Amino acid sequence: MGTKRTDVKAIEVEQSLTWRLSDQGMDLLERAGLAGLYMALQSASKTGSLSPLSWHEDDLRSDSVTVRWSGPAKPGFVKLMDWAWQLSEGLLYLPGVHDDRDRAALQYRVPMHSGIMRTFLQHPNTQPKLEAVDRVIEVEEDKTIVVRFEPPAARVDDPKRGNNPKTKRLYKKKIAADCLKPHTDLEKKKFFDRAGCFSTNDVSLSNWVYPGIAGRYGDEKSWDGPATIALLLMLAPTVCLYHRLQGEGGNWVFVVPDVRDVEEFAATRRLMNLNADFIDVASLGDAGLQFLAEYSTRSPRKVLGSGCRVVAMGYVGYYQGQSIRKSVLDIPPDLLSVRRYRILHRELPNTFVRLKTQSSADVSEAPKTNGQKKKADKSGQSAGDGAKATGFIKLPSGRGRIADNLVRGWPWYADLAIPTGWDHDELERERKRNKELNDRDGKNRPTSHETILFAALGSQRRKLMKLIAEDDMWDTEAERVFVEAFWEALDSLYAQEAAAIERGGTRTIEDRFKDLNDDIRRRLTQAKTRALLRTVLADLFAKAGRQKSIRNHPAAIWRLIDHPDHWRKGRDLALLALTSHRKKEEREAAATSTAKGA
Repeated sequence: MGTKRTDVKAIEVEQSLTWRLSDQGMDLLERAGLAGLYMALQSASKTGSLSPLSWHEDDLRSDSVTVRWSGPAKPGFVKLMDWAWQLSEGLLYLPGVHDDRDRAALQYRVPMHSGIMRTFLQHPNTQPKLEAVDRVIEVEEDKTIVVRFEPPAARVDDPKRGNNPKTKRLYKKKIAADCLKPHTDLEKKKFFDRAGCFSTNDVSLSNWVYPGIAGRYGDEKSWDGPATIALLLMLAPTVCLYHRLQGEGGNWVFVVPDVRDVEEFAATRRLMNLNADFIDVASLGDAGLQFLAEYSTRSPRKVLGSGCRVVAMGYVGYYQGQSIRKSVLDIPPDLLSVRRYRILHRELPNTFVRLKTQSSADVSEAPKTNGQKKKADKSGQSAGDGAKATGFIKLPSGRGRIADNLVRGWPWYADLAIPTGWDHDELERERKRNKELNDRDGKNRPTSHETILFAALGSQRRKLMKLIAEDDMWDTEAERVFVEAFWEALDSLYAQEAAAIERGGTRTIEDRFKDLNDDIRRRLTQAKTRALLRTVLADLFAKAGRQKSIRNHPAAIWRLIDHPDHWRKGRDLALLALTSHRKKEEREAAATSTAKGA
């Protein structure tokens, strides 16, 4: 018995699809992707059309997004992906978060472009790239820096080179891309069936949607799940924030917001595009708190409703060819940490360091661009148009450690003289640049990273003094009293060294002060137990004599020396006081200035 086949045109019935923040399987990246969908639709409603996709004003809600269409779903959602991921002059242009100003100004698009290319789309098999391009941009009047980015590429057949003898197919060449990995995945990953409707089967996505955890073993698979959730994952990168960790190791971080209110996030995120001089951060805590500080500033509140996740990626020796996840940090919504971080970033911001001249000798002090194989010209600071940078951006020492302490809920000064894992590359370069640091005590021994960091912190004593003067940075008044007591002890010890010169000592006053500081620092850092610290601090305070703060607050100071739960605070406070010490007259003048400012 035969089957009668009748061809009937599809009835153009309106269909709809709704995503909710509360849907099953909506983790951080999926919720960020829903925000990306919301923002792409908002931007398209103002300047573009995604027909046959449509939506009403009340389809874009704080907790859900609804999209409507008639006929096959594929044409409209392909248009959506084309709209959300655009290219302009070799750089990503993401209309969901960028505006017309960003299209015209490179410095507002380079951070996101480079961040996405170094995290989500970092593997050359995922997204080919052209050779790096240098551009000189102005961050402020008469202040220019070099930025470098890699334009996306596409591989096409190269008939001129003939066939590759191994593959028996034409050689490939790179040309400037007109579309990106998200476009090709939507076309090739079987999101839609033959009728153009969303597939009812799970789809597989390559691991670029979870960057840095690509399969290293044969039994690890790509992401599998519903096509509608995969669509959100492909939009998530468009709303994350991207930073470069200090150093030349090619370490990048991306910040995934914990979206709890899509409407509120969209209104805030468009105001948060980073300029090129804010792209560098000192640690994961620095990146995450910078995001939360900006986010909460745009929409002031008594309670911060959501936190974020910060993922660091970089290269390791045992896994060649692709950067992997080095660290993941979840940052809770804590307004106290955010308030303290605002103070920290105000007093220890990224600074512009002006180059003395444009000679190759002078610009050698500028850091190289991270993770790039292509070398710059002789000076390392010129762009393709022959322009020259007048300086570079430098991160302050200590901010990364303090930011991480705030995230952990530790005292902000904890372990301040101990380098973080992200400090070592920069400290090692500093040691190699300065020949004196390679010959410690005339014994051809390199200076330790801890010693270099402590000296760098000492160069910022005025900024540290301002942090110490801020009431909001302290949990108890006793901590600040301890710092004052140690300053007074140092005043006395320095006076004793100066007196030795007057009695006819052979060493200069500078050598005496340096040796005293080195001795105190070593003794404090080597005090790994409560008993050892008690011995060191009791000896120092005894030599200094009973100073005013010790006489007035003996119990509070002794508690930070000998209490089982607080002696580590005493050690860290002593190191903070040592690196931030200034003359008594300067401290009093700074205190007076702070009081007037308040």
